Amino acid sequence: MCLFKHALPIIRHAINVICIFVFMSWVQLAVAEEQPRAVGTTLSESVSGPTKQMPRDVATVSTPVQLPAVIVTSSALGSELFDLASPASVLSDQALALRTESTLGETLNRLPGVNSTGFGPNASRPVIRGLDGDRVRILQNGATVSDASALSYDHAIANETLLMQRVEVVRGPAALMYGGNAIGGVVNVQDDRVPLFEDDGVHGRAATQLLGPSRERSAAANLRVGAQGLNLQVSSFTRNTEDQNIPGSAVSARLQSTGNAPGFLVGQSGRQPNSSAQAKGGNIGLAWATDNFAMGLSRDENAQSYGTVAEQDVRIDLHSRRWDWAGEWRAPAWFETVKFKASHTDYHHEELEQGVVGTTFKNRAREARLDLKHVVLNGWQGAWGLQMADTQFAALGDEAFVPTTRTKQSAVFAFEEKKWGALKLDLGARVETTQLNSVGGGPIDPGTGNPRFDPAQQQKFITRSGAIGLVYAVRPGWNVVGNLSHTERAPTFYELFANGPHVATAAYEVGNRTLKPESARSLDVALRWRDGVDSASMSVFHSNYRNYLALQRTGSTRGADGELNPIDADNNRVADGSGEEIFPEYAYQSVRARFSGLEWESKTRLADTQGKLDLHLRGDMTRAIDMNTGKPLPRIPPLRLAASLIHQYAEWNTRVEFEHVAAQGRVADNELPTDRYSLVHASLSYTAKFGATRYLGFLRLNNMFNREARNHVSLLKDIAPLPGRNVQLGLRVTF
Repeated sequence: MCLFKHALPIIRHAINVICIFVFMSWVQLAVAEEQPRAVGTTLSESVSGPTKQMPRDVATVSTPVQLPAVIVTSSALGSELFDLASPASVLSDQALALRTESTLGETLNRLPGVNSTGFGPNASRPVIRGLDGDRVRILQNGATVSDASALSYDHAIANETLLMQRVEVVRGPAALMYGGNAIGGVVNVQDDRVPLFEDDGVHGRAATQLLGPSRERSAAANLRVGAQGLNLQVSSFTRNTEDQNIPGSAVSARLQSTGNAPGFLVGQSGRQPNSSAQAKGGNIGLAWATDNFAMGLSRDENAQSYGTVAEQDVRIDLHSRRWDWAGEWRAPAWFETVKFKASHTDYHHEELEQGVVGTTFKNRAREARLDLKHVVLNGWQGAWGLQMADTQFAALGDEAFVPTTRTKQSAVFAFEEKKWGALKLDLGARVETTQLNSVGGGPIDPGTGNPRFDPAQQQKFITRSGAIGLVYAVRPGWNVVGNLSHTERAPTFYELFANGPHVATAAYEVGNRTLKPESARSLDVALRWRDGVDSASMSVFHSNYRNYLALQRTGSTRGADGELNPIDADNNRVADGSGEEIFPEYAYQSVRARFSGLEWESKTRLADTQGKLDLHLRGDMTRAIDMNTGKPLPRIPPLRLAASLIHQYAEWNTRVEFEHVAAQGRVADNELPTDRYSLVHASLSYTAKFGATRYLGFLRLNNMFNREARNHVSLLKDIAPLPGRNVQLGLRVTF
């Protein structure tokens, strides 16, 4: 009876998914006889001339043309990965399907130089080369994802990974294109929510994932209809998970020995308490496209409810409503293309303690961007652009640690490229103005009767960034790449104005109104090689921060009401019996810092007789030091090494991966080290085609030997280990 009770939700979900697939297949069959499928090409992807419509016969479907991966995030021009000055990665198609997790951070976690903040299974952002938060910009089709995920580790990104079609990751500074908040890198999630292409017919995608470490039951579907330049697309998703499976105890032995482990987690094993989640949403988009012009808009809704594993009986209810507008005009007089993007986001989430709202976060954001790609001038090809953003952020409630703030940003940028034989030169520059207005006020301190935040104030910053990149083809198949940049980032509202207890980090955070813009000088040097299907690359990076904005422990303590150094008489409680919790005080300070490291990866064809056997190797290492003290910065990822064997035989693909993560003993003050660990993962997938419909089914076995592993980058590494052994099933259908 108990087994049936646990199986019933999965059976119900499977029935729903089957209905979706049957409906989509029926739609495809209904239109297959009316007209052949046309090849949909976005204006951005087309290199020259108008979009060509052609029927796809059986031969075309069975033998698709392999095109090189072109990344457009690092520059307005778009280049093949091999020829980019900036280090970058792309995930799409089967590679993305086999990596998709419930969060963006975990989906990208195994890419070179990319880690995850790992705040449980529901709220994980990407960490690039040891940098996270407002140093890594998350984009949706080139426009900023406006939520509250950069403010706090327990805040989820307002997107759904099952709807992603492609993800581009730029490692290292990308501030030229996307502003100072991309000083560490960019993650651009792409889908066709605004369908800017000529593509007659009916097309769609559907996906589902079952089981996994959280007994996941998720499904997503997208349907697109086009006729005579008019395109309509509709997407929907749902996700339900239970508490995550973990190997052994939630609390690490090191934290147990200190006596500071949270009481509600002591003795918990096998499952991570308060880690379940539910999510649902979707979007609808409409666009009109011709040979030289396209314009469209979309509406997106995202709702999530999830537990925060750092706190008992605390859940977050998240709601995001977003409008996106986009347009493109090709071949005006002086420009090859003119692109326009704009978005409006209305985001809010409530933090519930035993069902009662404690704090509400609101973020209303508007953004607009114009990219002008000019015609070739004396051999120079390039683009100029304008970008503007207006964000109003509010935190309401007794636990609010930041004031209501309005941030306005405007920027101009330029990117130019020229080739001289085997040498390609990239030049870029950006000037950005940021104005922050705090309204002050906030919760009233019962002791003094004063509001928590200072009266209304304004801060204004002008930041300047520039870069020069070189790509030199030493010989066919060999490229030497260098990228030198100076990037600046204006302080955020929380770095300037924070003043309150931040429960997610167990700290009382204090902003600093005297902070100057963060600035870094960075150098990337890489060697790349490819020969047919074989390839390899190794890159070295080094960044010097003149004034890295770090959250540093001051040595003082604060009560929840802001009282400085209250008497601590009994287990972090004040002596007067009020029961007020005491927090260590952390303040934002400007320090000199240095980040450096290595990244490498290779792909080698070992055999090509009984199927294709490939060996993939990758690794990365990051070192980060506070040069004022000579001590390591906190939560820096240790050395990682991985080797994968991939065997492709007919429609079957088998993959086995060995991943080793070294111990991290280079830790900051008040930070516990982590032990080394090795994990083994495996996957089996099968691809089938029937006409123009493609099916991908897969089975993944993660952490095969159920090893305990703790992510050093995670603030919760000592109370939330990585998932234990789990099996996940998935199915993708496209037509």
